[in-house]
Amino acid sequence: MERQYDRFVEGNTTPEADQRDRLLNPGNNGRLFHWRVSLDRFEEQPLHGDGAGTYATAWDRFAPISFDVLDGHSLYLEVLGELGLVGLVLVVVALGTILV
Repeated sequence: MERQYDRFVEGNTTPEADQRDRLLNPGNNGRLFHWRVSLDRFEEQPLHGDGAGTYATAWDRFAPISFDVLDGHSLYLEVLGELGLVGLVLVVVALGTILV
């Protein structure tokens, strides 16, 4: 298990030629950068965030690499950065209500 974690953290890309093989590759494929941007935004505005739909502008501001991005590749972390704790609680309650 620890080896797979290390491969996820260290393996930034999934270079498989056959795209079906990428499902077995634990590389993070750049997701850690996206998650870090969301967490940086959350640290700035922990209660209410920056505002809905502002991930792309935050990416331009915080990202260590430059390319066009629209979302944070994690619903919970993106909501945490955009809408803060209040937004995350609302998403968890909404999804919990559907599951119950």
